[in-house]
Amino acid sequence: MKTSYYLLYTFIFLFVHFKKHINVPEYHQSTDFEITSVSKASELTSLGQLRLSLYESNALANNETAADGVLIFFDTDGSNDVDINDAPDITNLDENFSINNNGVLLSIETRAAPVDQEEIQLEVNTYRNTNYTIVAEGISMQNAIATLYDNYEDVSTEIPQNGIINYAYTIDLGIPQSIAGDRFKIIFEVETLSGYNISLEDVFMHPNPTDLGKFYINIPSGVNDLDISIYNILGSKLYSGYGFTGGRTLSINTDDILSAGTYFVEFKSQGKTIIRKLIVI
Repeated sequence: MKTSYYLLYTFIFLFVHFKKHINVPEYHQSTDFEITSVSKASELTSLGQLRLSLYESNALANNETAADGVLIFFDTDGSNDVDINDAPDITNLDENFSINNNGVLLSIETRAAPVDQEEIQLEVNTYRNTNYTIVAEGISMQNAIATLYDNYEDVSTEIPQNGIINYAYTIDLGIPQSIAGDRFKIIFEVETLSGYNISLEDVFMHPNPTDLGKFYINIPSGVNDLDISIYNILGSKLYSGYGFTGGRTLSINTDDILSAGTYFVEFKSQGKTIIRKLIVI
């Protein structure tokens, strides 16, 4: 079972991935400040995620763990080549479910924004049973519709941009096509957007780091229906607020919800997501 390794890789990947995108400014001792200019903070601009888990169907029905799974991140700095941001597959004794990037098997992959009709080849092997289910989840997928394609059955299943879909299938050891490693792939259809407002990038947090027991968020005009969430390093949500409008400054009290440490503040508006690091000291 690769599950424990998969979770470990996910944690390490998220920590390194956030860290490499975010530059923490120097802390100034004075707590008296006046904003005279705004410098754009370094940021990770997420374009969504796909999580696919392979279950033996009875295990899924009994709320047991998945046999294996893959995680795909899409962001503006992603690359479709295999690089340090990707996690190699660790082979199971039983079922293996991987991303096949030109012959390199991965459990976690970071990619650029999908283009129309782009394909991601999946790899499934070492079947031990007959009935299986792939649980596919889309998380904040932007401007692209992902479809899970079963080459053997010639069946396409759309993965929600935000949501979960199950695809049940069977294999027959006597039919090579049904157990082919390349039976499944993901195909993308890209939506065309026009007139998109990118002012979400100008949302500004200060002071950062903070020891004031609070911090401020400047929301520029043009950003409406802004959702804000704060997560700790383990991914647990500690704060959420919804529907904030632009042209205002929010004050968030950290004493009630955050101890000293590192956190990630997620901003969402109009289908776009930006994540920035917050240091509380």
